[in-house]
Parts: sequence; C-alpha cells; structure tokens
Amino acid sequence: MREIELKVNVDSYNNEGIKTIKGNNNAEIYKICVLQNKRRLNLTGKTVKLGYVMAGTTKGDIIENLNITNAEQGEITFPITNRISKQDGVYSCQLAIYGADGFLEHTATFGLTVEANIFTKIAGEIADSKDFTYLENILDKASKLNEKLKENTSSATNANSNLESNITEANNINSKLLENTSTATSLNKNLESNIDLAKEVKETIKDLDTKNIESTEKIETLTGLNSKAEELSNNINKGLPLNSELIKNVESAKVANTNLAATNQEATSKNTELQASLEKTKEFIEGLDGSQNIPQIRMDVTELQNGLKSNQALSYEGSSISANDTLEGRTESMKIKGRTLNNLYKPNNTRDDAGGNYILVDTLVKNEPKDRIVYVVNNTNKILLLNVYKIGGGWDSNPILKENSITKLDLTGKRLTGFLGMYDRGWTNSETDKELLRNTCIVLDREETYMPKKYFEGLKSFGEAEKVEDKYKISVLSTGKNLFDIQKIQQGAVTNFKNENGVISGIANQYNGTTSAKISIDKKTKVLIKAKLKGCRLIINNCWLESGEFRNMIDTNNWNNNLNDFQVGQRIAYIDTNSSIRIENPHNTQVNFVAKDLFCYVIDGTENQPYELYKCYKKDILIKEPLREDDYLYEDNGQVKVYRNDFEVKLATLNFMKSSVASGTDINTIRFSAQLPNSLNSKGGKGIISNFPILSESTWDKDKENMQISGGNLYIRINKSKLTTQDVEGFKAWLKENPTTVVYQLATPVTEVVDGVIDIDLDTYQEKTYFSIENSLPGTLDFKVPSNLGSSLQNLAKEVNNIWDVINNLLVPGILKANGNLAMIKLNNNLK
Repeated sequence: MREIELKVNVDSYNNEGIKTIKGNNNAEIYKICVLQNKRRLNLTGKTVKLGYVMAGTTKGDIIENLNITNAEQGEITFPITNRISKQDGVYSCQLAIYGADGFLEHTATFGLTVEANIFTKIAGEIADSKDFTYLENILDKASKLNEKLKENTSSATNANSNLESNITEANNINSKLLENTSTATSLNKNLESNIDLAKEVKETIKDLDTKNIESTEKIETLTGLNSKAEELSNNINKGLPLNSELIKNVESAKVANTNLAATNQEATSKNTELQASLEKTKEFIEGLDGSQNIPQIRMDVTELQNGLKSNQALSYEGSSISANDTLEGRTESMKIKGRTLNNLYKPNNTRDDAGGNYILVDTLVKNEPKDRIVYVVNNTNKILLLNVYKIGGGWDSNPILKENSITKLDLTGKRLTGFLGMYDRGWTNSETDKELLRNTCIVLDREETYMPKKYFEGLKSFGEAEKVEDKYKISVLSTGKNLFDIQKIQQGAVTNFKNENGVISGIANQYNGTTSAKISIDKKTKVLIKAKLKGCRLIINNCWLESGEFRNMIDTNNWNNNLNDFQVGQRIAYIDTNSSIRIENPHNTQVNFVAKDLFCYVIDGTENQPYELYKCYKKDILIKEPLREDDYLYEDNGQVKVYRNDFEVKLATLNFMKSSVASGTDINTIRFSAQLPNSLNSKGGKGIISNFPILSESTWDKDKENMQISGGNLYIRINKSKLTTQDVEGFKAWLKENPTTVVYQLATPVTEVVDGVIDIDLDTYQEKTYFSIENSLPGTLDFKVPSNLGSSLQNLAKEVNNIWDVINNLLVPGILKANGNLAMIKLNNNLK
C-alpha cells in the first residue's frame, strides 16, 4: 500500500489535492498534514470530518471521525477506498476541525480528482510503440533462427543414425574409408561454405570501412555485422570441444588408409582432400580469441576499429540537440537557418468558467480563424480542448489536442473561438495556468515540424522579437552535462548572500530563500537534481514525480539533519521549460546556509554521475534583418555572412491596382494586384502572408479570400464587405487599419557580411553536449561535431549483446536440449 503525503493549509487556498483512480480500494493511504501559518496544527483533543461533492452536482458524502494518527504533528491518516473512488470526476473537499467542545474551529478546502481507469489505453500504446515493434522484429529473427536450427538438428540426427548403422555393419576398412571419405567430402563442403561466409563477412567489413564517413549507415551496418559475427562465433565455438575428437578420428583414418592405399587410390585422394580441409579448419580455430571468429576477420575489425577511434565528425540538425560521445573542441561547418511562422490567433480575454469546470482564452470575432485548414499547437503537458462554432451560428464541437502536439483542424464552414483548460484534465484557475494557456494560443496556417514553445503574434521570423537598437540578435548556446547554471540564482530574501565559484551561501529565516532560476531544458525530461547542502534544501517548482503526478513544488531529501553538517540532497523528477530551482531554509530557526556542487543532469541509464561544473558557450550575433524562412548564416573565408533568399514587405507600401477575375468569381470578393520587387518571375514563388489564406488548389478559382504570388506579382482577394469603398482606395484604407506583411522568395538571392563576427561555431564538451537556440522563435542549427565513434559503437555493441543474451537465455535452451547436444557431439565424432 502506497503512502502519499498531502499538506493542507487552513489559512490559505490549497493547490494540491488528492488524485486517485476510479475503483481504487486501499491501494493508497494519504497522510494529510494540517498546517496553519506554514506550521503543523496541533490536533490534540480535536475531531475531524471530511466532506466532498462532485463539481457542478450535489453528489457527495461526509466521512466522520477521520483517523488522527499524530495529533501533535497534525497528521491524519486517510485511506483511499471505493467509497470515495467509485465515480470518476472532479470533487471539492473540505476538512472540518472541531474542538473538544464540539464547535467548529478550522476548515481547509482542497481538490479531489478521480480519474478513469486507463489500463486498456496503456496496453494499446505499448502495442503501438516503437520499442514493442523493435522487440517483435528481434523475436521474428529469433524464430527464423529457431527454424534453421531445427532443420540442421533434424539433418544431423538422420546423418548420425545412418553413420551409426554404417559403422556397426562395416566389415572391412576399405568400405569404412569410402564412407568416411564421402562424409569428409560433405564436411569439406560445409567448411568451404563457412569459409565463403567468412569471406562474405570480411567483404562486408571492408565495404563498411570505405563508407565510415556516413556515420548513420555505418552504425546500422556494424549492427548487422555484429549480429553475423555473434552467430558465426557461436557456431564455431560449438565446434571447439569436437576438435580433439576430430583429430583422433582422422589419425585413425590415416593409419587405416596406409594399409589400403595400394588397393584404393580414389579413397587415398579423397582422404588427402580431407586432410587439407582439416588443416585449414585448424588454422581458423587457432586464430580464435574468444570475441572474433577468424584471424582475417579479426585483423579487418581491428583495422576498422583503429579508424573509428580517430575523431569523427557527426552531422546534427535542429533547434535543440543532445549529442552523445562528444569530445572537447568546437563544432564544424556551422549553419544557422532561418524560420518564419504565421500565427492566426490573437488572444483577447482569459477568464474562469462560471460553472467551475475550466479556464478559457477567447478572441474577438473579427480575429477568429475561420473557413480554412489550420494547424493548432498544444505546447503544454496537459490536454487542451477547443471551442469551435459554425459560421452560420450554433456550437459545432470541442476538438481535443493531445499534449505537446500540432493538430490539423478543418475549419471549412466553421470558426475557432477559444482554448479551454479543463479542471478534470489537470488545469487550475491559478495565474500560472492561465499564463500557460495564453502561451499556447498558436494557430498556424500550414503544417510545421517545429512546435513553437512561446506565443507570438502574427507573422514573425527568427530574431525578430530580439531587436537591439537597429539590429536583430541571434543567440546560440552549447552546454555540458550539467543543465543548471547556478549563477542564475539571485539573492531573494537572504542576507550576506554570496554566489561564487559554484558555491552559494547566506543567512535566511525559516521558509526564506533565494530567487528561482529556470533550468536549461527544451522539453519534458527526466533528470536527477542534487547538491551538497547545509542548513537548506532545494525547491523544484513546476515538475512531475516519477509516477507522472504534477507538483507545483517538491524538495530534495536529507535536509532534516543538515543544520550543521553537509548532506547530499537529491530528487528525481520530470522537468520542462517552466521548471525552476531555488534554495530555501526549511528549519524553524535562522541559519547560515551553504549550497554547493549543484548538479542537474538527464537520466539516460546511469544515475550516479560525478559532479560537473556548469559549462557553456554562448554566441550572440547581430544582423541587419531577421533570419527568414530560406535565409541562413554561415562562415566563409574568415567572415560570417547571411545568405538571403527571402524578402519581407508591408502591403501598404506597394502600388496596388484592381485586377480582373473570371466571371462569377467576383460576387463576394474583389481582387487587387501589385508588383513585388525582386520577386521570381518565370518560376512563380512561394510566400507567407498575414491576414489572408494562401492560395490552394481548392481556392484558386473560388470566390474566397486568398493570396497568390505569380509572375513577380502579388494577388490579393478580399471580401467586399470589409471595404468602405470597393476600389483601390478602399483597400488601402483597410490595409492602414489592418497592417499586413508578406514574405516572399527573391528572384536573385543576396549575400551580406556580418560586421565584427568571424566565427559562429560553438564549444563541445567531453561525453555530452547540448546545443540550443535561445531566441523565442528559433531557427535551425546545422553543423558537425567531433565525436568518439568508437565509444558510440561500443555502446551499440553492448546493446546488441544484451539483446542476444535475452534471445539465448529464452530461446536457445528450448531449442538445443541436452540430448540434442549429445547427439550432435556423437554425430561429429562419428564423422571423423
């Protein structure tokens, strides 16, 4: 039975509450700690009741006389039974604390969430997962190996039976030699087959060596090679115990052959061939060292390994990258590519639902995305709902957006009005959650692989939000294994504060501490946070326990005994871009605290990592204009340059004229056109525009709003109802009230030199390096990094060997039984 601690305040609102699953019966016990002014409330001589009611209903109950297990410390033991978990939903709970005289003294309100059982869903997710598919592939290969072994065992058994019969019935040496010679011929063919297999493996390795500059293909090929080598090694190793018996039988055959050489020249010739084959076999066997199969293969593998030990450069691309097995040095051939996105949604108001079910962000009617295909972003770790209405009137649906996803939404004949954060999906009416909901109000006009992490308005490009005077700042960063920069922690409510050389100290009263500092992380990630602490603890805000439960705050352990001595405090948790760390005094007295060796690293198989000081290299680059979709920064002969293939222009600056359209397509809309400077002419051109849908196959000849770039011209269809006068002047007046921008492809790209910058490469660190773009709307990094491929391949080999260990331990015992092994040994003895 799992015990969970819940702290409930009688003098403030409680964000934390009870969370369980429908039908839970005595699987969890909550230890409710009652607090007043952040101190334990003494419950001696008091009685406590619990009342709960489902949100929006009158369904509920009252539980009398809760079990007070530690009155002085204000602790109540509350087991979760099917009395409280029989119906899923969101409940409001209230503790009522009565004095000895029966009068009500305190109340405390908190939430209860009973979730539906999701085992069926989990089973489906597992069945669809990549890991499950990977294991299925492995088992499929193992099954084929099993069938092959069965065939070989069956053939071997038949051969053994025949040989035993022949040996028993043999009356003369000549016939026995003829049989042995025939068998030797068969064995020789098998040996030749093995040699061909070895040559094939050898050629595969040589082919690998010539292609090792292609790292991904090379690793995949080596994985296959490792599998073949393991299989071949197993086959030959099985033959080792038979070698001595094989030689004995051959020697016997040689003695007998000497006596009959004159009468059976053919048998002598065959026996000579057998001897040659056996000598070749011994040469192969003598070259084995336990891990490789054949001397030549071993030499080839050694040669390949020596080549791989040289520092190789692996290619990476993305806005946030984790690179393993890196070496200390610098990136190579760095390119920083641009990005342009168009957000169609403009948040207006954030409010609570009057019924107490959700928080809502809405927009003005004129700004509602409508009658088009859109792509809606959910950059949170919670499920979102949307409000969709029909254009003609009436509610349509509440589409559900999964966590951290971009969802295609067909708004044909519909309009998107708002984003909903449901309380039963983990949202609250806190200011933090309201800001989180506003931050994800992003509706894109086209499909994107990159998910924006922060809200932006309208048409924006990489670097546009980071304007510095008359230029735009591009910021890129590389860090080592430690993700937390302790220098970000500031004084807060602390006196005598110092933050020097990775050590923070000061004087703090109870529950006072430093400011919070964000952790350098791009997405929800499992980490271990630890430090050496004296007189303090670490507080981790906005994170998830290993069980998946979200917490506004958790702390590190081992602080009860650290008032005068250092203790290692640590905690495993899931964090994301909203998580932060601060230092706090948890003791009920003023303390001189010290925190050092603060370490936050990603758990990727090894939890006991040695402390490493936070290391980083940041590069800020100032350029004349934002880095748009097809633009990029690069190095060229000691200079940093911008390759510009896109241009941005405000429509209000263009010289528009009314443009004719086909009859019947001008009832609701009117079309205007203007020439774009330096735009593609003969090829046409792509573009991104605010306030208008991009022309598609379904709208090119329709009486609907759209934008098209063709022949160096920009064509705009706009609803007549939006214009005060249906002519160019009316369109210009509308553009003045609704500033509109278009980004389009240039006919002739231009190159500009970045002043004062000669290098855009980043530092790399031993074993692990993280690369990121610090802008609110990042582009893409494209570079090579020095890496230890030998270490990468060694790790891959370990993984492959682990998989084969599982197969051997689970499948081989059932295939090669003890009697089967004895039969094979006897067969091989008789063959000799």
